[in-house]
Amino acid sequence: MFRSVVRNLIFYRLFYFVFDIVTALTPISMPLLLFFCNRKLKTSFKRQYSVLRKKKNSAVQAVSNLIGLDGNKLHVDSREEANVYFQQLQNAWK
Repeated sequence: MFRSVVRNLIFYRLFYFVFDIVTALTPISMPLLLFFCNRKLKTSFKRQYSVLRKKKNSAVQAVSNLIGLDGNKLHVDSREEANVYFQQLQNAWK
């Protein structure tokens, strides 16, 4: 009842094999191409996943991104960070 429309079966299989390979390699190759062409992305990736990155002591790690109301940087112990946040929030609502 159903006949194959394709007369050259080898060409048909070869075409779809190449199509499958190209379709599978595109999601892998495009991010790599963007990674190697973008300098900012490459440096941020190296900075984040560097093997030689200094390991900080997590027990006494100071949080460096806290900025006070005067514009000065606040150095707070990481264990006390939550307490400082809620104290500042409570003082702001007074």
